[in-house]
Amino acid sequence: MKRDMGTEQLQERAGRLVRFVTRDIWLQDMEKARGRRRGILGVLRWLYLVVHGFVADQCLLRASALTYTTVLSIVPTLAVAFSISKGLGIQNTEFIRVLLMRIAAGREDTVTQILAYVDNTNVKTLGAVGLLALFVTVGSLMGTIEKAFNSIWGVARGRTLWRKFTDFFSVTLVCPIVMAAAFSFSVSLRHETLVQKLLNVGIVSYAYVAFLKMVPFLMIALMLFFIYVFIPNTRVRFGSALLGGLVAGLLWTLAEGAYVGYQIGAARYNAIYGGFAQLPLFLIWVYVTWVIVLLGAEVSFAVQNVRTFESEIRADTASREERDKLAVLVMLALTRAFYATAGPVPLDRLCMVARAPVRLVQDTLAAMERVSLVVGTEGDDPRYALTAPPESIRVMDILLALASHKVTGDRPPVTEDFPFVDAVFRRFYEASAASTGNLSLKEFHDGHLPDSFAAELVLPERGSVVQGG
Repeated sequence: MKRDMGTEQLQERAGRLVRFVTRDIWLQDMEKARGRRRGILGVLRWLYLVVHGFVADQCLLRASALTYTTVLSIVPTLAVAFSISKGLGIQNTEFIRVLLMRIAAGREDTVTQILAYVDNTNVKTLGAVGLLALFVTVGSLMGTIEKAFNSIWGVARGRTLWRKFTDFFSVTLVCPIVMAAAFSFSVSLRHETLVQKLLNVGIVSYAYVAFLKMVPFLMIALMLFFIYVFIPNTRVRFGSALLGGLVAGLLWTLAEGAYVGYQIGAARYNAIYGGFAQLPLFLIWVYVTWVIVLLGAEVSFAVQNVRTFESEIRADTASREERDKLAVLVMLALTRAFYATAGPVPLDRLCMVARAPVRLVQDTLAAMERVSLVVGTEGDDPRYALTAPPESIRVMDILLALASHKVTGDRPPVTEDFPFVDAVFRRFYEASAASTGNLSLKEFHDGHLPDSFAAELVLPERGSVVQGG
């Protein structure tokens, strides 16, 4: 009986905790909260959004896919990177070995084998087909990484082939250079005469040792910072990417320490697996690394979208009616910009006008683009505009575009074998299209849109759209 009461109390407390995290903290008015309470509420909301996004975006599953792709393409990727590093004269430096040792969590045998494979890969002797296969394999890894990051950021459209080449080449080039500079800086400090004299001072010596211990962590955090900025096909603020890089870098450093410590006690597995013991351990480390990298991306997303916490939580559970209304709101905002004779509207401004999370707005715009109702610009700061005059676009066109979104491929419709259902829906759509409520965007704009709607898009003195966030 006492055990049952204890179980009930435990379940009740767990239920209260879940309600507090998932509901109560969102009902609190942050404007009225002050001091420590405001900070605690903000941190709890931020943590919940990170965990919620990590689960909703299936980051563990994506880490598995990235692990497979990484193992498949690690040698071709390093071959391309080393071809670049040869031009910089750093391919056989201690920096390269130290860098790979950090990535492989201190597994010297694994690093030696990888370097041997890469050294034996002569890009010049591969021929056209081999060279093409090399770059396709590298592109596959980069494409898989981009898809995972775009999913976290709610970006429906990937880069063009040319932008993939230029952006990913930049990451491949910049990351080794920055990390080489950081490594060279820390090494050069050890040989400076002035530094050697300062090291005789106790407090300076302690600070210097602490700095040297921080260099590997800062190198990893800096590399992740560049990844979080350049890989997602959207604009990521430097502050958000930096915090995500620091959090992921810290977790990566802690995981590396735990992993190295585990290896010391795992030597007995060599008696069972022999030389193959390195493979499962290396796979586990690659998987853990990708889990941490994706978690850092979720941190960056949560920090950048801190002002839309509540709406981001509702994004995955938005009803069909909410999505329909949002689509009409977004199209009306573009209509207002159209009649202001201004340029395309930035994505962040559309989110502000509709008071909706970026993921929902991006998904809505992707549906409109699919049927050519809107057109968007390429780049990290996408802008959108109508493709036709507002009088030629009706509410029913918007709803049908949203209803048909995500119908991809050549698969037959679910109702193919049930034509009577198609017939009823066809009559329903025809009746809706003939309804007086099926207004054009111009009619909606002229007769039903209040002057206050999307007023922040238009500058009173010029009647032009605000450009950029």
